[in-house]
Parts: sequence; structure tokens; C-alpha cells
Amino acid sequence: MKKIDMSPVKHPEKIGSYLKREWKSISVVTVTGTIFNMGMSLIAVWQGHLIDSLVNGDEKNLLIRNMIIFLSIVLVVQVLRYLKRYYVRVFANGTRARMRLSVYDNIVKTDINRLSEVKTGDLMTRAIGDVDLCVEGMRKVTTEVFDTGVLMGTYFVTLLIYDWKCTIPSCLFIPAAMWIADRLKSVITKQTRLARAQSSTVAEYTYDAVENASVYRLNGLDREYEDSYEIQLTKLGKLSVKADILENSMQPVYNVVSLIGAIIVICYGGRNVINGVWTIGMFSAYFVMFLALTTKSSKASKLFNSYQKAVVSWQRVKQYLVQEDNNTEDSKKYIEDIKEEKKDEIEDNIDDNKTRIDNHIDNSVNNNDSLVCSHLSCGWLGTDDPLAGDSDVSFSANRGEIIGITGPVACGKSVLGLALTGLYDYAGSIKLFGRELRDYDQEEERSRLINYMGHMPQLFDTTIEDNITLGNADHGSVDSVLREVCFDIDMQDMPEGVKTTVGSGGIRLSGGQKARAALARALYHRAPVIILDEPFASVDIATEQKIIDNIKRDYRESLVIIISHRLRIFPLTDQILLLEKGKPCIVGNHEQLLKKSELYESIFRLQSSESNESSMVSASNPSESAESSSVSNPSGLPESSGQRTGGIS
Repeated sequence: MKKIDMSPVKHPEKIGSYLKREWKSISVVTVTGTIFNMGMSLIAVWQGHLIDSLVNGDEKNLLIRNMIIFLSIVLVVQVLRYLKRYYVRVFANGTRARMRLSVYDNIVKTDINRLSEVKTGDLMTRAIGDVDLCVEGMRKVTTEVFDTGVLMGTYFVTLLIYDWKCTIPSCLFIPAAMWIADRLKSVITKQTRLARAQSSTVAEYTYDAVENASVYRLNGLDREYEDSYEIQLTKLGKLSVKADILENSMQPVYNVVSLIGAIIVICYGGRNVINGVWTIGMFSAYFVMFLALTTKSSKASKLFNSYQKAVVSWQRVKQYLVQEDNNTEDSKKYIEDIKEEKKDEIEDNIDDNKTRIDNHIDNSVNNNDSLVCSHLSCGWLGTDDPLAGDSDVSFSANRGEIIGITGPVACGKSVLGLALTGLYDYAGSIKLFGRELRDYDQEEERSRLINYMGHMPQLFDTTIEDNITLGNADHGSVDSVLREVCFDIDMQDMPEGVKTTVGSGGIRLSGGQKARAALARALYHRAPVIILDEPFASVDIATEQKIIDNIKRDYRESLVIIISHRLRIFPLTDQILLLEKGKPCIVGNHEQLLKKSELYESIFRLQSSESNESSMVSASNPSESAESSSVSNPSGLPESSGQRTGGIS
């Protein structure tokens, strides 16, 4: 099999683009298929000649000549059949690979808001099952439909040449059978669509079980989930069976109707043989071609079913074949709504330090080492009350600084962090090094400028080294960054060191190890801007202090933004953003926020006292202290009902 050309398809949302890419294979299939199908009728004709030679007792030389011609035709036809099928596979494999690549490329570049609304199982079904059905439909339409048309045309013309009086009435039942099959079109399409939708649901349940099996077992929900899964499987089974019954009912109905014509052929042809109009060989050839014609017509009905399935799958896949602009129409409209809703509020509720901030921004706009945010609002697409939308976030920062972002639960900290990466659209302005952030090309420019660690560590089923470098080891060994995040000690207990495989989702690592591995990835490439969302949530206080000291020492060329509930390290930051829903964002250093915000001052004091208590406990029982520090949430920030506040039960 020749190597597949994986260069991008110019218009992946158009069927013609894939056909154009494989025009050589399609041309070979067309030529070989035409000759092959015409040769099939010749096989039937010479089969008749051979039978007549045997019945008539022809001379040995004539009999041998007819055998050689018959076998030669069969050999040539089979070679052509092989070539046709080979290039059909070339076409199908190439098209499938390019279509899946387009789907994959689109998924990884799709707007985060839109992607979060789609179930993982549904994406898996579309990327695998639906793509296969699309390609299968394209293969059958471009090859088998053509083959069927040529073969049926060749057989029909040959039958007319033999005897048109027998051919016309007997073949009238074939289109009648096809008409009946066509009547089932809408029913089959509807049932297929329902079955495919339920298949996506089952795939989502399966994916969820793989990802959360331990959670279900620990909470005694495994049986409940199994029952729910069984219900979905039962529903899928019923829908699939119904779809299969409808699809398979076409064949018996078609056979009963179309083969009525076979009775006419037997009666008429038998009479011609008795009257001496036909030889036995002619009758045999005619009957073989008629049966082949009805069989091909039956396959045409099945091709229709495949076409219907392919149409349903194509509609499901098509939307994931075209890369849409990150700023979708819905997103743009949403942001404009934020601007309009907040216009008066922003104008009327100006913080006392707004003038100072604006002056600072004006002085920093032309600074190529600056991140400048002006009147920024952002939030989850589709929410009525945008996160951070009330905050009117305005600040500026330079490389070499550490910026802290904190605030209560659901105030917009994480969303603000994502907006600063360019993954979320926003109202207002984010200028990075003198250029609006949304104007950067996401793939080539923005990715080199910004590294990000989310609050949920995301690890791949590969080695620790590959998880950190992501296949781009431009900064050499990972040993230094592992020391910076205090992972070097953990390496001592891993015989394979950085070549240790972490498992799916990092399952072979502890929570703290996962967090530090993800942190090491964000730090490794030493991007000009590094955004860390809750990087210390799963590490103890002592380790947290060591890591922040290492960052301050080794990352003076980077702007580091730390989003955290834990304020212990915030005195070491150069600037702090305090977000509080419904209130303007407060910007300042640690000392300034202690004076400006009672919330910040009370939380910091509370966490400081808890840290002192932990230190005293650590002196007597270090292991217990470390464990409690890594598990608890000593934020003191308001949390949802049922959670601990300030680390106090």
C-alpha cells in the first residue's frame, strides 16, 4: 500500500475536495471497473458457447479453443477486479485518514466554550464511527454505484440483443421492486439517525465509566451507574434492531417482486429452446445474465441504505471538518451584550484608583515588556451573569514580575486566566507586548508567548519527560525544572526516572506529583508569560515556599501570574488582583490590599495563623502536617455549601 498523502484538504467540508485529491485512484477504478463489468457479460456469453460445444459434440480443437477463450476472459476479469479493489482501498484509506485529521485539527482548535458543550463520547463517535460511515458511503457511491450502473446497462443491452420480447416484460419487475424500496427511504433515515444518536450516548457513558470508575466504587455508585448503563444499552439495542429490521426487510421484498420476472424468463426461454429458437447454451447465458441483473439491482437497493447512513453521518461530521474563527458569532454577540450591559455601570462605578491605573496603562502601552489590561470583562459563554464581568479589570505588568489573582469561589479567577491566554474572548482590551491579544495567531505566536497550567492537571499517558517537554525539548534536560518544582526527590523512588510512564491522566502519580509535573510543563519552555491556576493546591506549605522562591530566582525574564486561594505567598508578589463578584477589581501590592480590603486582610490573617499552627504541628509530626496541608483548603475564602472555610472544620 502506497504512503498516504496527509497534506491538508483545501475545503474539507466539501465532498468534492476528497474526490479531487484521489482523482488518480478514482480514474484507475473507473477504467478497470468499466472493463471488468463489461467482461462479466462476456463470461456469460462464452459460458453459453462452451455449453453448446459440449452438447453438440464439437471437434476437440474447437472445444479447447472455446475453453481457452473462456478461461482467458475469466483471468483478465479477475485481474481487473483485483486492481479495482486495490485502488478502492487506496481511495478509502486516504480519504478516511484526511477526514479524521481534519476532525482532530478542528477539535483541538475549537472555541473552548463551544467544545465544553459537546459530550466526549459524541466526539469519539463522530471522529471514528461517523467518519467510517461517511467514507464507506463515498466509496460505494463512487465505485459500486458506478459498477452497478455499468454492469446493469451491459446486461440489459445484451439481453435485448438475445430477445427483446422476453427482456422487456421480465425486467419491468425490477424497477417496481426498486420503487418499493425507495418508499422505505424516510423511515430508514429516521431510524438510523436515532440509532446513531443513542450510540453517541452509550459512548459517552463508556468514557465516563473509564474516567471515573474509582469515584463510583468509592462512593458506592457502581451498581447504580451499571443499571443506568444497562438501560442505555437496552435502548441502543432496540433502536439498532429496529433499524436493521427495516434495512434488511428491503431484500426479501425486492426478491419476491423482482424474481417474478424469472418465471417469465423460464417459461419464455424454455419454449424457445423447445421450438429450436434458442440453444441450451443461449438459454443458460440469458438466464445467468438475468439473475445477475436482478442481483445487481438488489445491491443497488442496499447501496441506497448505505447512502442514507452516510448522509446522516456526514451531517454529524461536517461541522467538525471546518476550522471556525475563535471569535464565533455567538461569542461576539455575547461580548457585545456585556459591553452594552456594563456600559453605564462602568462609567458610574469608577474606583478611586482608576485614574492612577489609567495613567499607569498609558505609560506602559508602548512598553514592549508589558501586559496591559483595560476595562476587561470575560465569562462563560451563555451565562446571564458573566464571571468577572462586574470587576472592570484594569492593570499592567512587566516581565520579571509576579502577579497574584485571588477572590471568592466563582468570582471569575480561572476564566480571567483563560482570557489572558487568548482561549476565551473578552470585552475590553488585553495588550501583550504592545499588541492586542486576540490579534495574535493562536497556533504560532500566542503559544510561544504564553504557557498555562490549569487548576486541573492534565497529563498524557506517556513518560514524565514527554509530559513536560511535549515533544519539544528545546530547553534541554528536564532535570533543572524538576528541581525547581521540588520533583527531584520524588525521582529517587522511580527506577526509570524521567522515563517513568504516568498512565492515563497521570493515574500512577499522587495528586501532588501530578500538580508539580503540570507545573514543570508550564515552566519548562520559559515563555515570556506564565499563567498558573492553583499551582500549589496539592502541595504542602513548605514545598510551596520553595517553589515560589525558585520561580522568583530563575524566571526573572518571565511575567508569572499565579491564581490562588492560598495567600501565604502573596506578600512575595509584585502586584495583586482581588476579584469579588459585584464589586470593582482591587489592584495593589500586598500591603495596599491589607489596607484597602477587609476581606483580603481577614483571610490573610486567618491563613497566617493556620500556617503557624501547622508549623508547630510539623515540628512534632512532620508527616501528618504535610499530609493535612496538601489535602485541606486553607484559603479562608468563601466556598460553596458543605465545604470547609479557612481550613477550619
